[in-house]
Amino acid sequence: MKKSLLSLSIGAFIGGLTLAGAANAAVSIPGTGNANGAAGVDKVNATTAGATLELNQGGIGHIGIIPYFSTQNGNQTLISITNTDTTNGKAVKVRFRSAANSDDVFDFTLFLSPGDVWTANISKDAATGLSKLLTTDNSCTLPATADLNRNFITDRLPAVTTAFTADTRASWTREGYVEVLNMADIPPLLAADGTANATYNAVKHSAAGVPTCDSTQLAKFLVNLADEKAANALGLNTPTTGLYTNSFIINTANAFMAWSTESTAVQAQNGNVPARGRIVLSPQTNAAATGTVAALTADPLLAQGLLAAQEFDFPDLSTPYVDATPLATSGVGSPSAQAERLTGSLAVQSVKNDYSTLAAIGSKTDFTFSMPTRRYHAAVNYAVSPNARVFTAPTTLSYFTANNTSLSGNLLCVAPGVAAAVTGYDRSERFLSSGAVVSPGQAASLQFCGEVSVLTINNDANSPAGKGVLGATVAVQNVFTSYQEGWINIQTPGLGNGLPVLGSAYTSAVGAPANGVSTNFGWTFKHKTTK
Repeated sequence: MKKSLLSLSIGAFIGGLTLAGAANAAVSIPGTGNANGAAGVDKVNATTAGATLELNQGGIGHIGIIPYFSTQNGNQTLISITNTDTTNGKAVKVRFRSAANSDDVFDFTLFLSPGDVWTANISKDAATGLSKLLTTDNSCTLPATADLNRNFITDRLPAVTTAFTADTRASWTREGYVEVLNMADIPPLLAADGTANATYNAVKHSAAGVPTCDSTQLAKFLVNLADEKAANALGLNTPTTGLYTNSFIINTANAFMAWSTESTAVQAQNGNVPARGRIVLSPQTNAAATGTVAALTADPLLAQGLLAAQEFDFPDLSTPYVDATPLATSGVGSPSAQAERLTGSLAVQSVKNDYSTLAAIGSKTDFTFSMPTRRYHAAVNYAVSPNARVFTAPTTLSYFTANNTSLSGNLLCVAPGVAAAVTGYDRSERFLSSGAVVSPGQAASLQFCGEVSVLTINNDANSPAGKGVLGATVAVQNVFTSYQEGWINIQTPGLGNGLPVLGSAYTSAVGAPANGVSTNFGWTFKHKTTK
């Protein structure tokens, strides 16, 4: 039976469009700025020589990472993506990944006009238990907005078995993180000859705030983009900075609380100056990826052919994004080299944050630990029994290998690097140093199991997963400090190079009702780290 174009990627469908015979290819094209066409100067602006991907503490960049979303236990996550570039539109890849092992559970292409903001709500579908997306935003997307409003997709998750139930499978869509990548700029005029850009006109909001989203024009993004000349003809230019992302979790079903989530921005830079990257647009289809996949991703399942790569898989955080270095499968210019550098920029030796578990105010605290680059070093192959770890060979530095990872059921776990990684302090210099945690049926010492691991603080040892602040169930453990409030230091040296950890402490407190109105409170503190 022929698969629906929606079977593996929500972004693969456009009503009425046939892709038969279309040549599809993921790309990473540097702009040269040179004349390369007989009829004129068919070019895009040059990719900045010597540029590198760096964290931008200012929060604006070419790439945004929302480190945690949740639809567990009555949570909804509201996200926004903002284009601060008031001249150029942006062709953006948006991908939701599961908290378990970074599997793609929902992705699509978003077209932001200059100064545009796109918003969506992620919640739990009552009938299926899956996360679902809801947006009424006017910004253009592939597929169209009406087709985005649906449940997340489980094709990339383990098959349902006696040990891995349908409920567990659905829960893997209810926690995770989000990647947002600017694949290309959309200028108002074509770079080659200064004529009007039809793509820009299709995605630009009118005075009434509604773009045409011309389906004929947008359909051109579902076929091969061969080279720099083709990119210019489609109205694209090399990507510049300007994106930022925001999100917050709100619980109206159980606690009537809300917590903001601190996003991370990655920017292509030459020194301290924002740079132009490479065009990395890929057709939003489930056609088989053509070309050398290992030159476009460090994901070990895709690069090693253990999972069939499809066009919607690109770009990812490892797709070569900077400099004009020729693409390679190893060494300089390779996805593994980019993944290592990005991982190094995120890697920390310790994580510290406050906690509150005061009985008097009913406060509870959860720590989240997201490792959004782990997938480009280590993954889990569900196609073999038992499941197997698969690794990308390091270019220079090792972050995730067989020496510091293990499998716990379907979850890939990472050891922090020291046996007694957790030290809990109270507010008066007292401390308890211990590696002991409670995670029913799991290891007796702290591990970061899952790509997004949640650590509940001083939770009841007999409480099941899902009873922490965030209601996490995918990869949750508990630590006892012996104190009701204070701060915690968690060492994360890994193999000596640190671990690429993002996250925050989420705390809730319950007050007495005032005039019949809830006085519940929630707050979030971003982790403090050492390099």
